[in-house]
Amino acid sequence: MTGKLSRPNADRANLAGSNAPGLLVADERTRASQKAVGTLRRHKEARRSERLAEIRAQIANGTLVVRHMTAEQREAESQAARQARAQNESRRNLRSGGRKRSMIG
Repeated sequence: MTGKLSRPNADRANLAGSNAPGLLVADERTRASQKAVGTLRRHKEARRSERLAEIRAQIANGTLVVRHMTAEQREAESQAARQARAQNESRRNLRSGGRKRSMIG
């Protein structure tokens, strides 16, 4: 076997051979995880395109109407967003003991 083993029991894995279930060589594990990520990405894109198709169909048949917000609605949403942000920051400060969070490590 070539590459690093994904399990700490390398001796037992070497005796079991490459067909042992659950034991993957590092290269195989990387390929498997890349394949899984690709599959997840494809499923996510498919769900997104289905949702967009549903929205377009609703707009076309008139069950969904998209319109611009009025200035009053926009201001009300902005105010609500500011309040929510302030509440979230105060919760974060309580959890961190008043320490500021750093974006660097």
